[in-house]
Amino acid sequence: MNIKTMTLSGLMILGFCSTDVFARKQPTLGTKPAVLSRYNTRDQNIIAFKKQMTGLKNKAEKSKLATGKTTALNSRLIAEAYREFDGSVFTLNDTIRASYTGARGGDLKSDYIKYDSVRMFDVSTGTPTVYGVQNQLFDTQDNIIFYKAKDWDNSLSMLVDFSRNYFSYNTDNKRTQDSAQSWDGTAWENDTRTTYTYTASKMIASETAEQWGGTAWANFSRTVYTYTAADKVATTEVQFWMGSGWSSFGKQTNTYDAVSGTLTTELVEIDMTASGTLEPYSLTTYGYDAAKNAIIEDNQGWNSTASAWENNYTRQNTYDASGNKTIVIESFRDDVSGLITDTFSRNMYTYNAYKQMTRDESQMYNPSTHAFETTPGDYRDTYYYEEFSPAGIKENPETKATVNLYPVPARDVLNITATMETAQAITISVSDIQGRVMQTVSLPSASSINTAISVANIPSGNYFIQLIGTKGAQVARQIIVAH
Repeated sequence: MNIKTMTLSGLMILGFCSTDVFARKQPTLGTKPAVLSRYNTRDQNIIAFKKQMTGLKNKAEKSKLATGKTTALNSRLIAEAYREFDGSVFTLNDTIRASYTGARGGDLKSDYIKYDSVRMFDVSTGTPTVYGVQNQLFDTQDNIIFYKAKDWDNSLSMLVDFSRNYFSYNTDNKRTQDSAQSWDGTAWENDTRTTYTYTASKMIASETAEQWGGTAWANFSRTVYTYTAADKVATTEVQFWMGSGWSSFGKQTNTYDAVSGTLTTELVEIDMTASGTLEPYSLTTYGYDAAKNAIIEDNQGWNSTASAWENNYTRQNTYDASGNKTIVIESFRDDVSGLITDTFSRNMYTYNAYKQMTRDESQMYNPSTHAFETTPGDYRDTYYYEEFSPAGIKENPETKATVNLYPVPARDVLNITATMETAQAITISVSDIQGRVMQTVSLPSASSINTAISVANIPSGNYFIQLIGTKGAQVARQIIVAH
């Protein structure tokens, strides 16, 4: 999809992000807008800030879409197929397949898609080739505690480790830390560590990102949120660490309608010259229909020379009777008249009965024919789902198990007690954070376990222990071995 330069918040940034919705949605992005990565130039920092603000807007929109969703989730995303138009037909480029266990699931509106594993295939040559694998582990509250990605290495003709993340949570199951590591070919190296804090009403208050300097963590960036009395995001400020203190790089201020509570404007200010002063950058104004659907988004950019706002783009949204956004038309400013007259593109969306997006298709506007046309580079993204019964799975006695592990940390022996509502044979496995199985124990069918496994020959460190039963019981826990 060829996207005209969009310089303001609330839009996709230059270029079209590829098909990998599972990778885009996964833990490194977080529940809230991702913390900025390190950039070498100020222009790149500006682009990063706009992405941060776009993430905030998408989160708010996602929450709105979710309000009409069936209370008991019974459909989860299992696959994605991405096609590009080559001038005559849509050609399949790549596909993604997710697998789940138990009651976990997710879709495009979820904070996290709680799959066990995802496999990504390149099919552009006609023969499916795996180019990536992602795996996740969960605690007893179904929080993601570990994420690992492998990518295809052409020189080795195999999948190799790429990145991994460890996550921790508070008693409200809110994520408190995300520690990221990358594989350098021989060992895992620390990369970033993000710490999250929350308000008394359990809203995200701040995200502080640190980078590994080789021997210690060092502050890098921080995002601070403030809220209205109705717990709507009032401001989002991105700051960078300047060696002795935090310096504001950009800030978004939201205003809301006093009666309907809908978002009316987004004002973005950025320190364009590294002077320590925030300057106006963009202003987005929203208009709504009677159902509180945002049908108009008007964006303006600040002209510092004229000290005035100038039109930049307009986005017109169409919704179906269920409140699903079905069409988005984008038009841009004419450079001569300064008016929004250049219609540019259209995206069309379809949904299933669960209000989950099943297709996203793009078209470009042809000013010669005054019509939208499918042109080379346009895409068609198709999403596939499966129905499941979370309540039924959770209440299935064959899958229920209560497990206790002690001592923590373990030195020589780890004691394991467990109770299952249905007798079944159990396999216990201990794996390191690279996925290598360090120990496996098989136990005969029983409704309870009281056993001990030796960890004396396992090096000190963090490990994962899994109990898997022949009738569906499955528990994963993180343990520490310290000699």
